[in-house]
Amino acid sequence: MQAERPARLLALPRNDRADLLLLALPNAALRDACRELQLTFPGYRLEAVKPGVMADALAEEYETSEQDAAAIDRIVEESCPLPLEIPADLIPTSRISNRVVELLARTAAVDPEMTLAPLLWRLLGHPVDSVRSAAASALRGYLEWYDALLSQAPAEDPGASGDTEEQEQEQGQEPEGAPAASGAPAASGALRRRLKDVESKSGKLSADLEAARKQLAAERAHGARKDERLSQLKRELEQAQADQRAAREAKAALEADLDRDTRGLLRKRESEVESLKHEVGTLQRKLEDARRREADALAEMRDRKAPAEASPPATEEAPPAPAEPGLPFQVPEFTAEFYESIEEWDDRIVKSTFEKVLLLASNFAHPSLDAKLMQGAEGLYRIKIGTDVRLLYRRKAARAIEVLSLIDRENLDRYVRQYKRRSHS
Repeated sequence: MQAERPARLLALPRNDRADLLLLALPNAALRDACRELQLTFPGYRLEAVKPGVMADALAEEYETSEQDAAAIDRIVEESCPLPLEIPADLIPTSRISNRVVELLARTAAVDPEMTLAPLLWRLLGHPVDSVRSAAASALRGYLEWYDALLSQAPAEDPGASGDTEEQEQEQGQEPEGAPAASGAPAASGALRRRLKDVESKSGKLSADLEAARKQLAAERAHGARKDERLSQLKRELEQAQADQRAAREAKAALEADLDRDTRGLLRKRESEVESLKHEVGTLQRKLEDARRREADALAEMRDRKAPAEASPPATEEAPPAPAEPGLPFQVPEFTAEFYESIEEWDDRIVKSTFEKVLLLASNFAHPSLDAKLMQGAEGLYRIKIGTDVRLLYRRKAARAIEVLSLIDRENLDRYVRQYKRRSHS
């Protein structure tokens, strides 16, 4: 005979597997198996778990691990011996009819807890696949036979009758009025099996209900925390929006104030520029008058030094001697860059700048101007306005001076570099 194959209960469906374990193992063996496999039942101690619940758990664990399946097989092998030894040469190696296996199972079912489960267990370990399939089919037929036999029983309280039968069987007495039929032990076993099944389902439902209650409480607590967090985030969002609105209003007010101050300063600078232009025009007229007076004085002095001559016989008056040629007046042209640059300086510097420009227009070589040509910058000149202030200008053709910018002395080199880049571009 070949060696028995492991995991023999995989030939049964999970429900049939649980029923066979419930028939084959006593409650203590079921509990020891759960303890060895470290199976836990939340909310219950192992001693309080119903046998049906333990059988269902073992049947489910049987599929998850080969090691656990082997342990369950060993426990069943130890707890479920056959009352008689079947010789190995009498077990056929070929296919056995399902009806033959079912007949053997029903014959051994006189006391199922002593004979049926060990017999089916041995057949499920047979090396021939057809034998194992027949054993699984026999177990299913036997369970259906139990259910049919139970349905034919009188309509009375099965629990009470089962308890009475169990008590009478424990005392070694026959129940009153019970027929001495061969199906009575089977009916008693069916009632005990149904009672165990109901208890197992009740225990499982109680465990599931307790787990559902705990899960519901945890979900409610989690939902409360989420609602509290959401409320806090809403409050923070509202506060941030309020702060943002306040910041926008403050920014708008600041921009309005800056715009108003800028417009006022611009109007003030424009008024100052107009006033300076008027002063420059007045100074130019005064300068022209002074030049005319100077020319008249020079002509008068030449007339006095010249020797007296006879009066010409002609009635025409001799034209006056031409005045000594002087330096031409350079008309200043003020650029937009110049007007932007004078906004950074006070009124005293600006007034001194326009005076120097007028003097420059009259005599660009005047010593008080300290006019110098900038090295490397063709056509660019600078004059000294104050200790740290320089005026940059450029000479143009047609008697014109282009006034460029009023800058700080420290920025002179940088301006020259920018001027070179502009000239090259």
